[in-house]
Amino acid sequence: MHAWEFYDDPASQAAIWADETMAAVRELGANGERIAVDRLGTPAFLALVERGVRLADSAPVTQQARRVKTPEEIELFDLNARLIEQMLAAFEAAIAPGVSERELLAVLSDVMVHGGGEFLATTTVCSGPNTNPWRAEATDRRLEAGDLVFVDTDTVGIEGCFFCVSRTFPVGDVEPTAEQRAMYRESHEWLTAMKELVRPGITCGELVAEAPVFPARFSAQRYECFFHGIGLEEENPSLCHPTMCSPTPTTVLEEGTALVVELYAGEAEGRDGVKLGDELLITTDGHRVFAPYPYSQRLLA
Repeated sequence: MHAWEFYDDPASQAAIWADETMAAVRELGANGERIAVDRLGTPAFLALVERGVRLADSAPVTQQARRVKTPEEIELFDLNARLIEQMLAAFEAAIAPGVSERELLAVLSDVMVHGGGEFLATTTVCSGPNTNPWRAEATDRRLEAGDLVFVDTDTVGIEGCFFCVSRTFPVGDVEPTAEQRAMYRESHEWLTAMKELVRPGITCGELVAEAPVFPARFSAQRYECFFHGIGLEEENPSLCHPTMCSPTPTTVLEEGTALVVELYAGEAEGRDGVKLGDELLITTDGHRVFAPYPYSQRLLA
């Protein structure tokens, strides 16, 4: 197909693309009066409209089709899960005072690329005061003993599978503070309780009603959602905090759906924050975690 992005006059080139597209549609036996698209640049959009095409959003159909994973997709997720655990193991092993956030990110990326992954969708490695409030960009800050450091893998892995697994670790041989341990334990307890509710047959609205109470002291800086669907990107369904309007309250969780359950916990004006999250597959009798990387026993002690 003809491209328009590399020309000084994209409109005229998009017109060529639109004519080629309409010819291809008619070869398939359709009249081309109505075409569903997911993403389309403005020049191409205008070119199709000029030809009398009524454009529709393909997302309702494609999202429904992508929600329940096929056996082949699940096998691919399991393959990626092993890579994610290797990435987290290398990341944790590299944590030490003096190492920078970007150097830790490079460790994560190196294992990902060597393992066949495609790219990191974000650069979420944050340490010390950079853990609060939540942020998603690694910096040149160097870790100090007594810090917390968290990572969200946000990996577009083998064959494009998206993996969002989050962990928080202590830095150095310094004993974590009582407050750091309390934050981590509260976060871990909430995440564990939330995961235990995930099962086939329940609606997102019912899950909102059953969800464990999110610690009030972390509410001001909470994530907007408790879980979201996952596949080739972040997908639906999703579950929001009870005080927010849930986008998919009537959606029923089905066997074969993949979800990310996650949270960020950090008090407003506090120094430290905790980020935890797991990627799950809904099974016949509940769920299983794709990449069950261990939580920090030092912070749970």
